[in-house]
Amino acid sequence: MTKDKNYPHQPIRISANRKCDVVLQILKGNSTIESSATDYGVEKEQVQKWVRTFLDAGRESLRTRPRA
Repeated sequence: MTKDKNYPHQPIRISANRKCDVVLQILKGNSTIESSATDYGVEKEQVQKWVRTFLDAGRESLRTRPRA
């Protein structure tokens, strides 16, 4: 996660690997959406979106005939 001190309103960038780690910790019950949002300085809805996206991608990969 990076934020330039010279631009305080610049959005925080969080890598896909970090988002994956956050989602896995939530799914394992080791963290909550609320605490993760606070820890990373993002809205709760953003973390919920990460979880939904992660689960949707996993569901797609388990299909016999994945969508193109």
